[in-house]
This record gives sequence, C-alpha cells and structure tokens, in this order.
Amino acid sequence: MVWLADWYRQNSGGKGVGFFSNWRCIAGDFPICVVPMMYQDLEWHDVPFWGYFCQISDSTTSYGSYSGAVPNEKSPG
Repeated sequence: MVWLADWYRQNSGGKGVGFFSNWRCIAGDFPICVVPMMYQDLEWHDVPFWGYFCQISDSTTSYGSYSGAVPNEKSPG
C-alpha cells in the first residue's frame, strides 16, 4: 500500500492516472482504495482522485457488498 501510494503521488499529475482491474476479490479492490486512503485517512487533499477506474468482476452488484460494491461506494468523487 505504501509503495502504491508513493507511486501514485509521483505519477498523478497532468491528466491523472487511470486504473483497470480484472480481479474479482479483495486484491482487485486494494488499488482502488489507495486514493481514498490518502485523501480521507491521511488528509492529503492535494492528491487528485483516480482519472478513471474500471473493474471487471463476476460479483453481484449491490450496496454493502465488498467485491460487488458499486464504484461510488469504493471511491470518493
């Protein structure tokens, strides 16, 4: 998580960074959660949100589920 947060801070300038995942479990959610962690938990408000992210999963989409959570439940913005 620390490595990805550092990488994101160094590379998220300009047009931002997009993310594409075809994982279907917590491993697929892990990178998506890095930006909200920096913004909300560490209060680094100068960090831009993901430019976009796409997650392919076979989980049923629903509020309150983990792998099937809708994007705005996983990430602010």
